[in-house]
Amino acid sequence: MKQGISLIGAGHATSLTLAISFTLCVGFDLLFPDHAMYESWQKLLPGFEWLSWKSFSLGLIEAYGYGWFFALIWVPIYNFTVLKRQQKPCKEENTMTEEIIHICPVCDMIGEFNAQTIQHNKKILHFCSEQCKETFAAHPLLYLGKSDRGEEIKQRTLHMAKPLDAETAKQVISCLTTLMGIKKVTVDGEKVQITYDLLQVTEKVIEKSLTDARLPLSKSWLERLHRAWVQSNEASELENLLVKPAPGCHRISPKS
Repeated sequence: MKQGISLIGAGHATSLTLAISFTLCVGFDLLFPDHAMYESWQKLLPGFEWLSWKSFSLGLIEAYGYGWFFALIWVPIYNFTVLKRQQKPCKEENTMTEEIIHICPVCDMIGEFNAQTIQHNKKILHFCSEQCKETFAAHPLLYLGKSDRGEEIKQRTLHMAKPLDAETAKQVISCLTTLMGIKKVTVDGEKVQITYDLLQVTEKVIEKSLTDARLPLSKSWLERLHRAWVQSNEASELENLLVKPAPGCHRISPKS
């Protein structure tokens, strides 16, 4: 926590500044009488006259007193207002630092995300998106303590009832590439080829994204897509990854 300005230090510093300034001005007036400034001091310092030792001493004391008068008013105001406002950015900065260290367990993205969280084994995990949160919830053991899990690249080709026009193809590509884990989407006539990382996105998520986007695709095609992917074995593949041999371990092929 930042400390405020010391009242005693500011009082002495300001008072000495005014006292020294007063002394220099008196010396200047003695050296250059034609440019005398003592008349200004006479208006500020009651009882000061030009010039006697008694009058000079009184003016010096009053100048020193003005410094304390200024410090007694200015320092508390500064400490109360300015420092209070300076503390807010510090808190925001600390919060940002805490948020930046969040790493999404699914895609390893680092960022300021607190909206998507799951409590797992008494620990709060933060996710960059609802998609990653749902992916983790389905198979949490795949993403805990496995920084070297790599990728599980899959490729699917979707066959449309008829070739997509340029605008619809552009919408399909834009819809899919917003998903985490989508590596590549190409449209060639009636074929839509999708390359993706199974550890980040599944066919179920891809299907939901296409359906929710309300693209100009026929209802019958979406129904065929759903039936085709229901028969897919992705769920089994993800389960098998849980018992996948560690790198360097090889199973011995049975002899024929």
